[in-house]
Amino acid sequence: MKINIFQPKLKNRLDSFWYEGLIAESKNFYLYAAGEIRVHFPNEDFDRKNYNAVQEALDKNYSDKDLFKLEWINNNWFEATSKNGEYDWGDISYSYPEAIKMLKDYQSMRNCLQSPENNQGGK
Repeated sequence: MKINIFQPKLKNRLDSFWYEGLIAESKNFYLYAAGEIRVHFPNEDFDRKNYNAVQEALDKNYSDKDLFKLEWINNNWFEATSKNGEYDWGDISYSYPEAIKMLKDYQSMRNCLQSPENNQGGK
């Protein structure tokens, strides 16, 4: 099964926090990082959102193991959506490898649903 990756997996940064927008696609599905990030960093009295939060974490050389240091207000997630809106199961993931697996699983289910033996009247 062909998967086009637009944002490769980052070493030691598998949490959805590090990603935004379109991550990958299969024949019938897109995988996105969705939702708003809003966090407090230690010793700060203001929120950082989305790109600014990620950039600050990168500037501090944070990885997944450091994310516990943040006070979380909102977090993002990975979700797969069908390209035509026909098959949306609503599952989400917070881990890059799990999200890629979810995309592959969705495509496999779609392929199964469209196989000739599953089509009514198809022989």
